[in-house]
Amino acid sequence: MPTTRAGTKSNAMEGKLTQSSASSINSKNSKRHSKDEPQAGQPAKKTKVAPKTSISGRKKATSKTKPDVQIAKETKPHLTTPDLEFDYNRSQLRDPRATPGREARPRYDEHDLENMGLTDSYKARFDIPEPLKLGEILPFQSQWDATFRKKSLSSPYYDCHHLYICHKKGPNGSPTYDEGGFQVDWKKVDKWTKPRAYNKNRIVNESRDYMDTEFEERQKMFEIFFDGGPEFDMDFWDWGFYMKDQLSKDLGIPYHQITSASFRNWQELGFEKQNAKTWWHEPNEEEKKRESKMRRGGGLRKDL
Repeated sequence: MPTTRAGTKSNAMEGKLTQSSASSINSKNSKRHSKDEPQAGQPAKKTKVAPKTSISGRKKATSKTKPDVQIAKETKPHLTTPDLEFDYNRSQLRDPRATPGREARPRYDEHDLENMGLTDSYKARFDIPEPLKLGEILPFQSQWDATFRKKSLSSPYYDCHHLYICHKKGPNGSPTYDEGGFQVDWKKVDKWTKPRAYNKNRIVNESRDYMDTEFEERQKMFEIFFDGGPEFDMDFWDWGFYMKDQLSKDLGIPYHQITSASFRNWQELGFEKQNAKTWWHEPNEEEKKRESKMRRGGGLRKDL
């Protein structure tokens, strides 16, 4: 059948449309591939991979999951009174006899440990509470007293721990012992916790009376204890301790209860007087340690 001019024109138009659509599709595909392919000189882009899922759609657990385990922190034991106790080397003492009235072992305090260079060692071994610094945060005396009391009660490491423990027990509580090993008196401790108001005139008068009386008492003790009395200048602070310590052991009376009357009793019982020059010698380190513990807190000890 002969083709008309109109039919020929329409077929030509359809062919052009088909070629243009094909070329546009090819250009789009080429652009898409060019984006995915790396350009020259550039590394290939990493494609994100979706995590594997199970049939139910939940994510599978990976091997990097951390186990639910809690690691316990290392704890140190609390410092107790027995941890601070020690014994004297009696072979180093001039008079190794037992000490009358001492019922417990002596113990160190924070100042002793500091002087011996053992503070860091004890703090590394034991759990010792660290209180706030009193002078920096407490401008009022009442606040200072309350915080000092709390600090002392927290550990036997601190000053006056035994005094606040004794007071806390009450007048009918169990015995409490000081750093020298002597029992403290609750009534004396109770009075100690209630200091009198400051009065300058009263303090000056009491000090004057004490010095006058004390000087006379010391002279009597020297005259009774030494043969012929003191022959040269003696420091009663050092000499007096060892004189009283010997009388304490001779008479069986606690050191803190020795007075000039005790010296007269010692004389009446016929104890031999001492020669000052041959009797005295400078104390060694072990004797100084014992002297410090014997002196400290004597006014708050219980009389036997």
